[in-house]
Amino acid sequence: MFQSIFAKKLTQVVSVPVMVTAASVALLTACSDDDDDNNSPAADVTLSQVQENYVDMAYAAYSDSLATAETLKAAVNVFLAAPTEANLTAARVAYKAARKPYQQSEIMRWDETIAGDTDLTADGEGPASVDAWEGQVNAWPLEENRIDGIIAGDSTITKQSMIDANGFEEDGTTENEANVTTGVHAIEYMLWDRDDNARGPGSRAADEFGSDADCVGDAATAECRSSQYLRVATELLVDDLTEMTAEWAPAAEQTQGTLAYNFLNSDKALGYMIQSIASMSVGELAGARLAAGLWRKDAPNPGDFKKGDYEEEHDCFSDLSHVAVYYNFVGVKNAFSGSYEKLNGDVVKGASFGQYLKQLDEGLYTELKTQLDKADVQMKIVFDAGERATNPRSFDQIIADSEATYENSAAKTAELIAVETAITDLAQVELVILDINDAFTLAGFDPDGIGETD
Repeated sequence: MFQSIFAKKLTQVVSVPVMVTAASVALLTACSDDDDDNNSPAADVTLSQVQENYVDMAYAAYSDSLATAETLKAAVNVFLAAPTEANLTAARVAYKAARKPYQQSEIMRWDETIAGDTDLTADGEGPASVDAWEGQVNAWPLEENRIDGIIAGDSTITKQSMIDANGFEEDGTTENEANVTTGVHAIEYMLWDRDDNARGPGSRAADEFGSDADCVGDAATAECRSSQYLRVATELLVDDLTEMTAEWAPAAEQTQGTLAYNFLNSDKALGYMIQSIASMSVGELAGARLAAGLWRKDAPNPGDFKKGDYEEEHDCFSDLSHVAVYYNFVGVKNAFSGSYEKLNGDVVKGASFGQYLKQLDEGLYTELKTQLDKADVQMKIVFDAGERATNPRSFDQIIADSEATYENSAAKTAELIAVETAITDLAQVELVILDINDAFTLAGFDPDGIGETD
């Protein structure tokens, strides 16, 4: 029913662009990052070209995510062979590097609507959607006690046992989404430990792990079980990213049942792209990843404060939330601009959603671009604050700043102001996206699925 209601209107939308000649494709490829930043006329792009480039960007982002996960796995293996503080630091550096591409790839979520259109088991393997797969890879917040309990127990730690435990209580049947046992944040916890203060990351020591030489046979010390948990979690992450990268590889575009094939052949692809931009900007970034942890004025009751929660910080164990949220936002920009910069410096670029929107309605294009540009300035302030060599300011410190304003509103720091401004700018993206949907009634877009900022 949903598809049939909007099919006619969507067909009208996608028929607007003209076919692109070989010469115009060459011109498009040579364009700068934003198509309105130069005076040369931009060639029209088709929706199918936008979809093709989107798949290319997804493959590049997942390939980079896989490469950095493999580097992390290698660093973890070196550390577990010789658990020294220097090797632990190297593994932590590898973890940080892995966050950059993966966080950009998260823009590929919110695909369950289009995933339901085709038989995703036709290729005999692979995930049903990015959303269905993502919970094993990047779920958070994480309840540390669940992992501690597994390490303190006597059951064999394997990939399958970790998968089976993910999202469940110890009884294996009672669901609890906070009991995250797999993925990035499980690895983060093992490398850093709990973050019990607002002025730094966790401080797990290298000697909490057993060396390969000491952990042979059935060695069941806490140190050896910690080593096994970290090793298996990292191996599983590589497995998961290998699977997802294959779903977007060039060969997958011609293979029925893959996510790439499904996206390229879905009449809901445009609605999906808009859904992803809106949901990541509003519900995830402005809401769950920026606003949720802060002490903030209560929107329904401006005289009251909503209490913050340090547990809502995204990469709380490592204090790398500034990296996580910034590259989530870069993923939004990528989706809009049709551009992804690979780790080796090469740029994947082609027909973009932004160009396509500009052809349909230049006013709406300008509104959306303006909001993203405004948010970009603030998100960069937050990122730079966490990265600066002198007096860095992590996100948990910004949460602490917000708590201080509960007593003294004049105590706001520049970083807190930047976060609050970014929340406002990102929340405004929803209004523009809703206007776009009102104008074109896009199949695959769910206004109720955008999420909220508070």
